[in-house]
Amino acid sequence: MLFVLVARASGSAPATASSRQRVFALGVPVVIALNKVDRPEARATSRTQMHGGRKLGDFHALHPVSAKTGDGIG
Repeated sequence: MLFVLVARASGSAPATASSRQRVFALGVPVVIALNKVDRPEARATSRTQMHGGRKLGDFHALHPVSAKTGDGIG
């Protein structure tokens, strides 16, 4: 399951509790794509955001990506 979140300067955009619960309740490996890391304010805090992803649930992997620039897409 791919779970896409938006990177923000204050951390990743909060996913609603219900969407988080639904994604992690499926019992399948979850890969988080942290999008919009091309933004300067997001780049400065990307490490913090990646660690913050652990608070969402037990995920298989987390990948910072930028749909705009293509970074991390490969």
